[in-house]
Amino acid sequence: MHVPLIDKWAHFILFAGFAFLWLCAHPRFNARTIVTMLVVSIALGACIEVLQGYFVSLGRSMEFMDAVADSIGAVIGIALFGIGVSAAKSAKK
Repeated sequence: MHVPLIDKWAHFILFAGFAFLWLCAHPRFNARTIVTMLVVSIALGACIEVLQGYFVSLGRSMEFMDAVADSIGAVIGIALFGIGVSAAKSAKK
């Protein structure tokens, strides 16, 4: 079975999960937390891709679109967490 762009989907899902789960472990959800998580996620994705560029002999390669998929995944993970927090607050009322 061939899934188009499976590598990008994997990056997207992993970083969405990373951002979502990291926020679950954080005691507060505010603008500063959102910005920090977004910056950390983007920086981590970029660093991983740059490091992969140094390991071409091991079958790794640096791809800009992987970092883009990481970033989009992080945004979606943060958004899903925010939706969950809003829903939980609404349910308490």
